[in-house]
Amino acid sequence: MKQVLIVSCLFFLMACGQGESATDLGENTGQAEKQDVLYENDVFQIGGVDGWSVEEEATAEQEQNIVFSNGTTRVIVSSVSKEQTVDLLKKNVLSSFSKKAELIEEDENYLAVQTNRNENIRGDIYFHQGSKHNVIFTFMTPEQHYQENKKQINAFNESIQIF
Repeated sequence: MKQVLIVSCLFFLMACGQGESATDLGENTGQAEKQDVLYENDVFQIGGVDGWSVEEEATAEQEQNIVFSNGTTRVIVSSVSKEQTVDLLKKNVLSSFSKKAELIEEDENYLAVQTNRNENIRGDIYFHQGSKHNVIFTFMTPEQHYQENKKQINAFNESIQIF
């Protein structure tokens, strides 16, 4: 009987030790995930996405805009008041493009625009809504590079978390 009790205690202690190792591993994994962030502020967070980097951070004069880049693709991130509707934001964004821009596609929270210039630029604009702000992600890519960069744009867009 004593032997069974001793063996049971040993198994219990070994199981407790393995549980602590698993907990430590889980904490380390959580820290690694937390460190795998490209950019974070009080409005949104961008997860670490291969190839993307912060090109221009917000300054005191330009608190709301941050620019990221990946090769020939740039994304301008702008946060605006929650009071503005997505429809109003769409109108404002479209008017910010030159008169030589053409609307290619439109969904509820998405616009695709292409400029008609010597070097055409494709703009993919995503509208994300948070609890206090709307955040606009404007991806700009030379038309000839768009298809090869589409996966990177989608990966970046999927890594966005709005607060």
